[in-house]
Amino acid sequence: MCLHNANILFGILLTFATWGVSSQIYNTEVEATIILEEQFNFISVTGTAYNKSEISQSLRYELSVIKGDQNSTNKSRNSQQGRFVLSSGEQKSLSNTTINKSEKDRIIVLLLVYDSQNNLIGKDRKVINGNARDKQDRIVLDRENSKTSPD
Repeated sequence: MCLHNANILFGILLTFATWGVSSQIYNTEVEATIILEEQFNFISVTGTAYNKSEISQSLRYELSVIKGDQNSTNKSRNSQQGRFVLSSGEQKSLSNTTINKSEKDRIIVLLLVYDSQNNLIGKDRKVINGNARDKQDRIVLDRENSKTSPD
């Protein structure tokens, strides 16, 4: 009897684990992209969305910039959000912001796109001057050329 209950419990856990993994797939219908451009002592941040689906979609976005000194736990957060409609195959610029460039600050830029039921369907994340944990999406400010370059 205990073995039967363990098999049922394992099946339920496996179902939830599979459901959790499949629900974490983003950028398939709507692709969120962050574009970073250095301009003198500033970084221009633009969030864009591209509708890959065959239908128009009513969507919502949130673009956040989280900035803090690498040696401190103090952080500042600036968020912009709004609603928009994307036609099939359309790409749209959602929001622009400018941040000060500093080699000592760790900056996380996060773009989230939600559908009309408030499900997260698109996301992008960039880390400027990140640490080893941020390796996959880290950008290091090049002190000599004043350009962003992938790590």
